[in-house]
Amino acid sequence: MVKKKKLRILAVFHHPGKSHFQVFKPLLEKLALRGHELTVVSHFPKNMNNTNIPFENYKDIDLLGPTWTEVIDLSEIDYSIFRAVNDAIVLRHWALRHCQKALNVPGVQQLIQSDSKFDLIITELFNSDCFLGFVHKFQAPFVALTSHEIVPWANERFGNPDNPSYIPNTLMTYKSKMTFIERTVNTFFLWFLKNYYHLFWQNDIDKIVKETFGHDTPHLLEIAKKTSAMLINSHYSLFGARPYNPNIIEIGGIHIRKVKALPGDLKKFLDNASEGVIVFSWGSMIKSSTLPEKKLKALFKVFSEIPRKVVWKWEGNEHPELPKNVMIKKWIPQFDLLSE
Repeated sequence: MVKKKKLRILAVFHHPGKSHFQVFKPLLEKLALRGHELTVVSHFPKNMNNTNIPFENYKDIDLLGPTWTEVIDLSEIDYSIFRAVNDAIVLRHWALRHCQKALNVPGVQQLIQSDSKFDLIITELFNSDCFLGFVHKFQAPFVALTSHEIVPWANERFGNPDNPSYIPNTLMTYKSKMTFIERTVNTFFLWFLKNYYHLFWQNDIDKIVKETFGHDTPHLLEIAKKTSAMLINSHYSLFGARPYNPNIIEIGGIHIRKVKALPGDLKKFLDNASEGVIVFSWGSMIKSSTLPEKKLKALFKVFSEIPRKVVWKWEGNEHPELPKNVMIKKWIPQFDLLSE
């Protein structure tokens, strides 16, 4: 039997959103369980991400900043193109702020100054290529991960088609079957995002990277084009068929694990629901209790008329108009609940 080589892997995840890291966590744990040596740069060290296995070959470099849960206010959301433009501006602001702060963390500075060697680098492909400086420094092959659909500025680095006539932009709310007006808007916005990213986004990040890793560091776009593969958290059953090059691989469902027992109150609620249960949740980033009162009452009305029980992830106090068939919980074990 040929003994498999144990790799030295550097994994870097700059974004503080917990929902992003939850997608990457199973892959990192599986790599560690198989004996590979991991150095993980993130906002979610093992003592924060519910990793109960004491990996000796899993080293954390904590980015030390606050993590993001329940930070999105639903009262501020609209679905116009102006909102999408604002989202792009906000993503740029996050990218520059998190890049600058993360590269100045003492543990990251030590890594930059070290003579470490790595066989593979894993980075998150989201709103910043900031950590591609490590690819240049360590001269190692690298793989990109994304916790969602491909961002608009990523396709060209793989030579992957992104025809806006039937592939909706990630920041828009369109479906694949768009009207002529929607296709026109989708095409314009794709052009806008790519140019905005390269001219007013990546160039600024490039300056930060050169100041940190050295002025001989190539432009980040040139490094990005060397990406060996990208693993994306999507699946054609949800997003429809898309054209992907062989090195772009859908990994939707990677987070699926063995089912754990439900807490007593939830199990009792489900056991007494012979008609079935509806689970209503917007994930870890959205704060459900910020829903405007008018829309909240509309939901209450709909829930009260449904001949089903409802479990709702709700962070606020119990509402006086809450229907009797609705249970609210500040946190729910969503996977275990849906698997029951």
